[in-house]
Amino acid sequence: MNNYTQQDQKHNYAYHTEAMDRAMTAGIDDVGIGVLFGLCEYRYDFIGLMMHAEHLDSKIWCRPTHYKHT
Repeated sequence: MNNYTQQDQKHNYAYHTEAMDRAMTAGIDDVGIGVLFGLCEYRYDFIGLMMHAEHLDSKIWCRPTHYKHT
């Protein structure tokens, strides 16, 4: 079993929030973002999700797409 300390990446919030940036910069062109509703007021969660999508669009020119089930 691993003993993690505060210096590990598991404790680095920026490392987690920038995961999609790193994935898309590495060439992965299909990533999914989401939010776990219910942890905070839904409006706050939704705005955060939209801000994340806006960030990816401005930095990497990627827009969220809608999944169409056929």
